[in-house]
Amino acid sequence: MGIVHAYSFSNRFLVVQFYQLIQFAGQMDITKFQLDHSMTSLSHLIVFIIS
Repeated sequence: MGIVHAYSFSNRFLVVQFYQLIQFAGQMDITKFQLDHSMTSLSHLIVFIIS
């Protein structure tokens, strides 16, 4: 039970981190590298949540 709770908390934390990353990127000019990096992070995050 504790492991499941920690796992879902970790997922929530990552989602919040990614949301903040998007908010931050939206406030400034983002280069192609930063955009590519963000999309890579997103795909890793989705794979992590699904697996």
